[in-house]
Amino acid sequence: MAAVSGLTVRRYERHEVGLRAVLSLTGNSCHTIRFSATSETDAQAIEATLVDIGDGGLGVRTSVMLPRGATMRVRVEKLDAPGVALLDAEVRLQRIAMKGREPTYLLGMAFVNHAPNLAQQVNDLRAYAAANPVAPPAGGTC
Repeated sequence: MAAVSGLTVRRYERHEVGLRAVLSLTGNSCHTIRFSATSETDAQAIEATLVDIGDGGLGVRTSVMLPRGATMRVRVEKLDAPGVALLDAEVRLQRIAMKGREPTYLLGMAFVNHAPNLAQQVNDLRAYAAANPVAPPAGGTC
């Protein structure tokens, strides 16, 4: 994000989507973040909904609170072809907002370690989401 006249604005436009995403901790986050024994979360995979995406990052909605700065892999698969990834990228958690009374968090993430085909994956995902519209969850984007 860039600061302009005291305001923080995004460098890239975001496009709303509503696809299922799976997050898994990477790097140092694997070793420093531990979920409680009572957590309903599988330590290997965190279920989320991709709510928006842009060239610089993405936003997800999840019931799991994660610390700012955590790194993770985000994977989004085709609705009609499980196992076929539309997006497989590493991200860093930049922003967190709690929404609603039940634990629901909007997580704003930036892409890190840009793979050579990341821009193509983002474009393909946008095209797929436009051709297969799924209403984003209520509560807005990140």
